[in-house]
Amino acid sequence: FVCTLLPKLTTPATHIAYVDTDVCDANGSRSFPDFKPDWNPDLQLTAGYVSSGVWVDKLSRVVAHVGQSCRLTPFSISQFLCLCYVNGNEERIEHIPLVLVSRPENVAPFNLAAPLLADAYRPFADIIASNLPTLTLRWGMPSSPLVSIIIPTRNGMELVKACIESILHKTTYSNYEILLINNGSDDIDCIHYFAELDKHPKIRLINYDKAFNYSAINNFAAKHANGEVLALVNNDIEVISPNWLQDMVSHVLRDDIGCVGAKLLFSDDRIQHAGVVMGYGGGAGHAHKYFPADHCGYMNRLVASHNYSAVTAACLLITTNDFWAVGGLNEHDLAIAFNDVDLCLKVLALGRRNLYCAEAILYHHESVSRGHEDTPEKVLRFKRELSYLQTHWQHVIAADPAYNPNLTLRRENFGIKDFSVTN
Repeated sequence: FVCTLLPKLTTPATHIAYVDTDVCDANGSRSFPDFKPDWNPDLQLTAGYVSSGVWVDKLSRVVAHVGQSCRLTPFSISQFLCLCYVNGNEERIEHIPLVLVSRPENVAPFNLAAPLLADAYRPFADIIASNLPTLTLRWGMPSSPLVSIIIPTRNGMELVKACIESILHKTTYSNYEILLINNGSDDIDCIHYFAELDKHPKIRLINYDKAFNYSAINNFAAKHANGEVLALVNNDIEVISPNWLQDMVSHVLRDDIGCVGAKLLFSDDRIQHAGVVMGYGGGAGHAHKYFPADHCGYMNRLVASHNYSAVTAACLLITTNDFWAVGGLNEHDLAIAFNDVDLCLKVLALGRRNLYCAEAILYHHESVSRGHEDTPEKVLRFKRELSYLQTHWQHVIAADPAYNPNLTLRRENFGIKDFSVTN
């Protein structure tokens, strides 16, 4: 049925196509649909999210690129698509967001076998043993570049202290510098503390005395950075996983990866950020927000490192070259909100893929230092910045390739869309 129907739904240039799937029980009842994103190479590598409902055109020519031993079983479909990426022979892969295939109850929706993939992955990544239903890949690094960690702050001594001490004492990756950007602090204790930090060999204190503009501050700091990689970090971040920086650097050094974001938790161990979905709230929002930290998420997307259209700059890595290739953050139109989303989408337009790194786990005490958007001036500014995002990135907001049109935009929980109301 799929082989008959899919060629009629795809474009002439399509070589491989896949559909959404669900479960069919012994009574013929269907449930648990897997509404997949468009082609997401890193989600295939770590979660094998496509393992059935696949149509391949000119099979013999495609298989010749990845090996003749690939038979179309659920595992080998996962393997086949992984190898297409691994060998640099990705064909034109199209996603049809329709549930056209059902699987029996006893067949897993995602299919990866680490021992069988180990040889294929070994040239670029090691498979790290874990109890997760996904693969944890540790990517090789051709070098250990200097990372410039940029932390803007105004006062907030306790936040800054917790942030910087966690970086200094917990981070295993050692080749970094911290640029603490003092934006007009007037608390005398903070001023004295910052002066002490400036004596540390890894820390530089830089004063920025203009009005608060998140984009402008980070652009200013990036001009003072010595690193090949920039890490934009909020002052209310605390390190949890010691390998956070190593894992994120290993991804940002990949030629096809642009911005890399982390798994961020609220203080109560619920998810604050695990990738940004375009369209939430008419603009953008955080996937799986408020889920428990140990939840696997929809289609294992909380525990799998994979591609999103955007990630938050509360903890974001980008190469210095890519940062300036897109002109840095937009300090003229997006002083406070959505500047990170805009940055990511500009990098996406370079031909890079942005990535959520599930292994990099940190706390983010969101809005503790700045407060909430609760004054008339802040509300008006937020509306202007939302309008800018909607005007300039309408096509991504309308159809985020990392999401699925069958999923709701009313909540950040991957719920199924109710087509009887406006979502």
